[in-house]
Amino acid sequence: MGDITFEDDANTKIDFAQDQIDLVAGGSTILSVTASAVKINGAYTLPTADGTSNQTMQTDGNGTVTWATSGGGGGGNVSNTGTPVNNQLAVWTDSTTIEGDSALTYDGSTLQLSSSADRNASFYLKDGDFKIYTDPSSDPQAASTPTFWVEGASDTIVFRYDNTSNALTLDATAGTLFAGTVPLLDIRTGVRDSESTSNPFERCVSIQHPAADSEAHLRRVGYMMHIGGQGSQAENRKNGGIILDSENAYSNAPDLHIVTQNTKRLTVDYNGAVGIGTTSPLVQLDVHHDPTSLANDTGGGEVVTFGTGTTVAGALYYLETTGVWTNTDASAASSGADQMLAIALGTDPAADGMLIRGWFDANAKLSNFSAGKTVYMSEAANQMDTTAPSTSGAIVRILGYCSSASKVIYFNPSNNWVELS
Repeated sequence: MGDITFEDDANTKIDFAQDQIDLVAGGSTILSVTASAVKINGAYTLPTADGTSNQTMQTDGNGTVTWATSGGGGGGNVSNTGTPVNNQLAVWTDSTTIEGDSALTYDGSTLQLSSSADRNASFYLKDGDFKIYTDPSSDPQAASTPTFWVEGASDTIVFRYDNTSNALTLDATAGTLFAGTVPLLDIRTGVRDSESTSNPFERCVSIQHPAADSEAHLRRVGYMMHIGGQGSQAENRKNGGIILDSENAYSNAPDLHIVTQNTKRLTVDYNGAVGIGTTSPLVQLDVHHDPTSLANDTGGGEVVTFGTGTTVAGALYYLETTGVWTNTDASAASSGADQMLAIALGTDPAADGMLIRGWFDANAKLSNFSAGKTVYMSEAANQMDTTAPSTSGAIVRILGYCSSASKVIYFNPSNNWVELS
């Protein structure tokens, strides 16, 4: 049988060749049929037999089309597991199974991640920034600030408080704790600008240790800090923090402590008494001193930084009427009888300070140390002595008392003085 050619169009025909029929249009073979294959446009070879139920045609990318079982969405077999409820988002557990009992729900406006007793809920982001907006109208691509985000570049976690909500603020990008430094974590809370309150504790940060029973045993909560990276000191010397505990009482009577080297240094008990060097203050301010470790010609207590002049550490001075710290001399009343007295802590009163009351290791300027004895102003310039002046016209003025530690004195100058006749 010959070819069939359409009138007035030699390029459109049905071509009958041996064991093959071609449909030609515009000079190109559109459809080619043989006993073993059907080709379209010379590019796709179709299967010659029907597939099974719900199969779809699939190309191998090289022009061969075969029947294949779909993984879903195209009529393939898909099974589900779990007991999903309205608005729950399903997840694929394998290529043919959907798990409907997930922790994600979306109702058209809110995406929620919830967890149950047997499931931990978490977010994971490998690279880049992760942001959460509490205002559904916020556009993540716009300049508006999210409520919570993790900056992938700097590994900084940020919670923002913008005066429009009751949210806690953890802001590591805006806070400056000291000049030239930015804290890793900046916690900011407080009453909104548009509000007023009579409760001073409203919207504060709270850390709690709920009591589980009524027994009088230790309950403790607090915040401890640690600085590491230098191995010459024991690790407990690098710790510090603040602790609230009820070690010796019920949880309704806790004491607050400042801790360093795992030792409570300052205590405010539940009645408001303050203890320094003791955890059991008996009066409103209870200070326990141990000055036995002072180095030579050092000390501390009440220190002033006013006045001028050049001084020597450990020497005794009086404040002259022009504001200059001047050498004392018990041989004359005009050299310290009725003026303010102080022991120099260095060479510059303004920078190093002048001790007007406290504990001092008087190594260089104290003569005749003896534990428990009275210390007097000496007739030798800017010095101290446990032997009282005896020269006619000299003054006797008590400066303090010797402690049990060598050369360590309690410096507490008396306001009274006498002049020897």
